[in-house]
Amino acid sequence: MDGRCITMTKTTQNNLDSLLEELKTANLEDHSNYLANEYFISEDGNDDIWKYKKKFHGVVTDFVTRYELWNGRLIARVYFVWQGWLDKKKQKRIVEVQRYLGGCRNKLSRYVYQGNYGIKCLINYMFYTESRFQEESKWNVTKHTTLDILGECYRGSYYYGTYIENEEYAKHVVSKECEESKHRYCAFSYSKWQEYRIFEWLELYEKHPQIEMFAKLNLTWALTTGMNYFRWSKKGLAILGLESKNELKYLQACGSIAYYRECKEDIFKYNLDTYDKFIGYLRMSRNNMEINKKSLKYMMDNNFNIYFYLDYLRFVEKLGLPKTSKILYPQNLRESHDKLEKKIQVIDSMEKQEQIKNRVIKELYKYRFGDNEFIITPANSPLDLINESKELSHCVRTYIDKYAAGDTSIFLIRKRENVNHPYYTLELRRNEVIQLRGKNNCRPTDSVVAFVNKWAKKNKLSGAYIN
Repeated sequence: MDGRCITMTKTTQNNLDSLLEELKTANLEDHSNYLANEYFISEDGNDDIWKYKKKFHGVVTDFVTRYELWNGRLIARVYFVWQGWLDKKKQKRIVEVQRYLGGCRNKLSRYVYQGNYGIKCLINYMFYTESRFQEESKWNVTKHTTLDILGECYRGSYYYGTYIENEEYAKHVVSKECEESKHRYCAFSYSKWQEYRIFEWLELYEKHPQIEMFAKLNLTWALTTGMNYFRWSKKGLAILGLESKNELKYLQACGSIAYYRECKEDIFKYNLDTYDKFIGYLRMSRNNMEINKKSLKYMMDNNFNIYFYLDYLRFVEKLGLPKTSKILYPQNLRESHDKLEKKIQVIDSMEKQEQIKNRVIKELYKYRFGDNEFIITPANSPLDLINESKELSHCVRTYIDKYAAGDTSIFLIRKRENVNHPYYTLELRRNEVIQLRGKNNCRPTDSVVAFVNKWAKKNKLSGAYIN
């Protein structure tokens, strides 16, 4: 950094408040003609939008922002643009309702208030009372967070007003006009804050010009998540509590000053002397893994394959294996992982086998049926579904868990002359036939449909293919 931001003369808040008072009566450019040409619509009586002649009815209700320079500072001027029926006459109103001053914590507001569905303009109710209109014409000092039209960006609220700010225009102002102001080195373009938050940024920059450096170092997030950790009396990276530039990448990896401070001691304790080691350490920490010298070395030796190792530990837990050092830190992680996975598959298969068997005996055996041409029977095991998928080239094997859990039921249709060869597969759910598919998910033949209808009628079933 070249230090330009550091040497900027800071303005006291009292001076800024004085400038804001001056802004109340400043001789500024009148944007009324531009706004009228840009936002007012035709008053052609044949236009459908004008057909509702009410005592008070707006057809254009917008908040529009214009930016300009004043006293070397960027300002934003928010206008309420209204067009519609009043006392059965077509009328127009353009009223300036807010002024933002670059670097100041406060802004000027008038005529607006916070309603239930966004910010409303009091002018809606003041057309009837000239005295009230004059009373509310005085500028009031409010904080940025109060009645923040720029921040809210209300869109689509037809009655209460839409917020309009041409995106390209706003970006132009930020990149060009701001560069000509006294805040030209604020580095806002480096930040990820939205354009409408420029005045929040300038307020912070006015107080702490050092944020230029943080923006250019991609540390903008720190300004919104960890300001209480900043040591503004220090210089450079010491403001963040960093002792050297080498620490910067570690802080960026943590994404939080508080979290980095928690991890900082471990960097030296476990000799995390490379960035890759530190990233591996963070992955372990974020997955709630036990961190000690042995676990770190083991994960380093296994290229920090965190999720593969966690999968292995899950197998250990499910199999109830003793958590000895030999079990927790196997010599060959991949080989040990695959062995335990096969054991788990066998156990799962046995469990599913038992669940399906019990379902067939208790619920599904009664649905067995046949005629001279076909038979239908419930699948008896996970292997039945696997073979069915293989022979018919469809995905019924993926239904094993659902079938075992009772979420659906799978039936196998066979030709009586060849009962061991898959022919069609049927899914039944809550007494309703959901699917009936053959080879490559083909639709059933008329004879199969006729058979399924006989079976469904016998068991009082409904659904697809059932007449």
